[in-house]
Amino acid sequence: MSAPLEDTIQLLAAIDNGTPRVRQEEQTSTDRSSTSDSSVSQASPEKQPNNGNQLSAAQSCCPFEGWTVSDIMELQNSSHHDFLDDCRFTSSNERSILLNEVQHTLDEQTSSLSRTLQSGLQSGLDQIFTFLRDFTAQPAQGSVSAEIEELKSMLRAEEQHSKNVSARLKDSNQKLDQVTEELRETNAKLHDALYERDQQRQLRYGGTLANSAKTTDDMVLSKWNQLAYNIRCLARILAHDPPTQQLDDTATKRLKSICNSYHKFLKEEDYCESLMQGYLWAIVKDEVFDAGQPVWGEFGSYHFKWIRDLIITRVGQKDHPQNDEPTLAHAARWFAQGSTMITKLWGKDHGIIKDLVNTETKLLKPFFLLHGPRADRADKNVNDQLRDIINRAIEIDRMMMCSKAIFRVLWRDESQKEGPRQRFNEDVMIADVWVEEPTRKSLVNFFVSPIFCKLGTADGQRYDTEMVLVKASVVCD
Repeated sequence: MSAPLEDTIQLLAAIDNGTPRVRQEEQTSTDRSSTSDSSVSQASPEKQPNNGNQLSAAQSCCPFEGWTVSDIMELQNSSHHDFLDDCRFTSSNERSILLNEVQHTLDEQTSSLSRTLQSGLQSGLDQIFTFLRDFTAQPAQGSVSAEIEELKSMLRAEEQHSKNVSARLKDSNQKLDQVTEELRETNAKLHDALYERDQQRQLRYGGTLANSAKTTDDMVLSKWNQLAYNIRCLARILAHDPPTQQLDDTATKRLKSICNSYHKFLKEEDYCESLMQGYLWAIVKDEVFDAGQPVWGEFGSYHFKWIRDLIITRVGQKDHPQNDEPTLAHAARWFAQGSTMITKLWGKDHGIIKDLVNTETKLLKPFFLLHGPRADRADKNVNDQLRDIINRAIEIDRMMMCSKAIFRVLWRDESQKEGPRQRFNEDVMIADVWVEEPTRKSLVNFFVSPIFCKLGTADGQRYDTEMVLVKASVVCD
């Protein structure tokens, strides 16, 4: 760019920024004036053809000779205005051209940069896509390819193994279904065979009436404890000393069987209730357990009990029975079957039970009529309680007879020698009333309740041992 153009641009920038550039303007104006005058002189040679020498001489002497100050100022102002207008016009065009050139340069650079970036990005993406495509098409080589082939081979082997296992499983399921069906048929045949065997056994041993249900120790003990409770309740009502002349001979005999000196104990309050418990237990023994006139099973049960006692005694005397001789287990099973059949055929004899209760109630009247407010109520109360005692005793007697276990009710300790009085044995006795703490040397005055024991089990086993279920209650010195 030429020097005048640079000056013009600088002047234009100073004017646009509003900064006073007096010295620069004056210098620029002087240069412009010289340039303008030179241009005028060169451009107008034809207008002054005749005065060229005069003008040249005048210029060499004084170019403004004859001019007034106002003319010079006016000329100067006019030149300044023209110069400034020319500068503004020229600067505006120059600036537009410069801006256009700059804009064009920026556009070209931007376009070039954009193309370069796009080309580079596209080239990078192409390289990535090419790499991925090549990697997918040719995943691995060398060891990786070998591992993949090995894995594929293992997969094919496992698939074949799975097919083989599935085939074997299907075959096993078919065999299982077949075996299950055979087992079902076998179970059905076994069930029929067992049923036929049971039928034959029932026919052989007395049918379904014989020993149709087992009698457990808990069942028997529950009934025994209820019987003992009912006896204690009634004995509490009867615990009085009656006039001796009013006692029946049967009652007197029964009291003597318990204790010869029963008069003394009836007069003492601490012993009277225990003695009356013994009296009621004696009724149960005489009229139910060892009854001459049976209250259930008619006379069949009476004779059956008699035969039972004979067989047990006889078998017990054989220390080493022969192979062809019956054992206690055989006898117990036969007793249970026979007793069950008798119970099913006859059962209780309610007429005999009613007569028995009324008879025993009359025998007990001296013990409660003189001590109750109303005789009719006391008589009915004693009668009802005595009936409950008899019925409970009958249930126990039937359970003992129908069980394969051999139950025994004892009124003395069989381990001691016979005598008028036995000594206290804590293995089979429990003291109900005593003066001093009972020991094995203490003498027993009388039994309040019997010893309840058994041989064997309800399943017909273990007849070699005897177990005490309930100890006897006794009164000691």
